[in-house]
Amino acid sequence: MNGREDKKSNDLFYTCSLIEYIARKTKNKPSVITELIGRERIRFNVLFL
Repeated sequence: MNGREDKKSNDLFYTCSLIEYIARKTKNKPSVITELIGRERIRFNVLFL
């Protein structure tokens, strides 16, 4: 069974949702979490995993 969205879109949505969740739990802005994780690492995970 195939989902409605392609894998890359699902991965991107999951990553953004996870960053938002962590930011809310730690009472930070999403940009702070993004900088801590690293933009290149996030980009690699979305594109290649």
